[in-house]
Amino acid sequence: MSKDPNHQLAAVMAEAGSSNKVLAKRVREVAQRHGDRLGTTHVAVQRWLDGGGIQRQTAGYVAEALSDKLRRKITPKDLGFPGTVSARVPAGATRYAGSLAETLSTLEALTHQAPGGRAVAG
Repeated sequence: MSKDPNHQLAAVMAEAGSSNKVLAKRVREVAQRHGDRLGTTHVAVQRWLDGGGIQRQTAGYVAEALSDKLRRKITPKDLGFPGTVSARVPAGATRYAGSLAETLSTLEALTHQAPGGRAVAG
């Protein structure tokens, strides 16, 4: 069973002028801002481009990294990652955003949470 290449991710990466290594670094930085530690490398990015799967939270970090670069809202679905959601914002971790894209991503994540930090089905 062969996987179909992820043309959507490739197109957004090209628009952002991002190589596999640069995107991997940005994804690690976004995860770190959210208090997570990822070991994402250029090899993982190539797997995604080749049609490999991605964890839901990581897809949210990829979308946020590309949103920051392009200064517009990008969702995991825009990147060809169906069935994924944006990164969840940890309770009490809100802060002033560094960009409009980051602000919009934070607001979107908050709309998927119930009081007490529970996820809301969307």
